[in-house]
Amino acid sequence: MVRFPHTVFYGTVLVCAAGGCANFPETQAIDRFTAAIETNDLNKLKASASETFDEKALRRKDSIDALKIVYQHPEEKVTVLKVKSVSDTEKKVEVTTEKTHRKMEFKLVRDVKSGKWVVDDVVLKQKSKDVTAAKSLTEQMDLLLVVQDFLVAWHKGKREEVQGVTTASFGKLLGELPTTHLERLTKRVAGERIKSEEFRPEATIDGQDAIVKLQRARGILILSMKLTNKGWKVSDVQVESHKDKDQLASAKRTATVIRTVVDFLKAYKASDKHELKKLVAQRFYDKCLMLADPKLVPLPSPDVLGERTP
Repeated sequence: MVRFPHTVFYGTVLVCAAGGCANFPETQAIDRFTAAIETNDLNKLKASASETFDEKALRRKDSIDALKIVYQHPEEKVTVLKVKSVSDTEKKVEVTTEKTHRKMEFKLVRDVKSGKWVVDDVVLKQKSKDVTAAKSLTEQMDLLLVVQDFLVAWHKGKREEVQGVTTASFGKLLGELPTTHLERLTKRVAGERIKSEEFRPEATIDGQDAIVKLQRARGILILSMKLTNKGWKVSDVQVESHKDKDQLASAKRTATVIRTVVDFLKAYKASDKHELKKLVAQRFYDKCLMLADPKLVPLPSPDVLGERTP
């Protein structure tokens, strides 16, 4: 057995107290979390975070790329300012960073399996002039991952995946578009593929609503987002570009117009006067369509309307 002199033991206690060993479990949990971000180690990051954080912020293989956008400078050392025990299984730890002097609050919870403290969320405090805003890391991460999911889904253009990242009303509208029209709209919005290192979205969150701007080679992609009971969903898309042909004021309004035209062509082909009356202006119906025989003046089929001519 190795024995230490009492002077060495008491000296170690004093040094530990001066260095903040009273907060050692909290500091260790935070250090594991930030070190995993710095080294791009997703497995260690998952091990240092709660299941809730994992589900919301780490559900994609490239989650760390988005995480570094929100949680900047993970290499900075943090100093624990205050620890509040909410319960036996939850703590709130206020910290400040060494160089940039950012203030953050880590929510720690005790992992049921390992018994260790792990990160459940981080509240990032940002000060602009006289206004201080507190933003949840998991909320921002969930938002950015939905943006990534949106880009992937709209690049593929598959109906179910496209609808899966949108709100119920927007998704229903897209689901009613013919395949040709849906593919053209999604390709126009998705544009060129963005490399992971070029993914630098600017997000503004205001309660249940958010606006995300993403710079691209041909312009700016602007996503309007809604927080639903199924998480963040895209409620509309806008494309700002210097070229008129690439401009898109609203994907939702564009889809509404397409659907209306398609419905009109279907009703016209079927000579459905009741449906036509609902789809056209009253004067147009009264002066023309009410007494006309659509079969005498055939119009293009809605399925081929969106096809480009050679």
